[in-house]
Amino acid sequence: LEFAMMGMFEAHNGRWGVYTDLLYLNVSGSKSATRDFTIGGGALPGAVTGDLGLDLKGTIWTLAGEYRIVADPAWTVDALAGARMFSVKPAIDWSISASLPGVPGRSGGDEVRQTSWDAIVGVKGRYAFGANRAWYVPFYADVGTGNSDLTWQVAAGIGYNHKNWTFNALWRYLDYNFDAGEAIKDMSFNGPMLGVGYRW
Repeated sequence: LEFAMMGMFEAHNGRWGVYTDLLYLNVSGSKSATRDFTIGGGALPGAVTGDLGLDLKGTIWTLAGEYRIVADPAWTVDALAGARMFSVKPAIDWSISASLPGVPGRSGGDEVRQTSWDAIVGVKGRYAFGANRAWYVPFYADVGTGNSDLTWQVAAGIGYNHKNWTFNALWRYLDYNFDAGEAIKDMSFNGPMLGVGYRW
């Protein structure tokens, strides 16, 4: 993971509200391997080394309207409907070199960019418990389609309220499936999130 940034904003007026979420990530990795061999029954030893590198940059932006269907001291549940944009650019580079004199190395690379928009529907909220209901369980789920065959997302964890501040620890999973003819057929992201929020 080279860099990642996540942020979300939510505003309500009565039961109606708006919600937006932005995720940007930059992931890279490399792999190198060498294979030894001989030519002419062991008379000429040699080796081939291959290097492979992958770099992936992605932006995921969700924008949705909300309607609060449950609002009491313990439960808050919002139904949401909106759209999600998914833009990703994977790039790969490779090189092959041999230890034999006169055998040239080879190298190359390629990259693609894919952007999709999907309509989504979902639900989000929290369950508060403990003394003064300071502790809570946040949850989120959505599903959608459009440029992709199917996309869905879930997140859940634990949170704590302190005055106007909130502290969260969640696990998030996001999945995309595309047509077989697309440059990217499927992709998924998952991992932990730690966040701090301010409510006013």
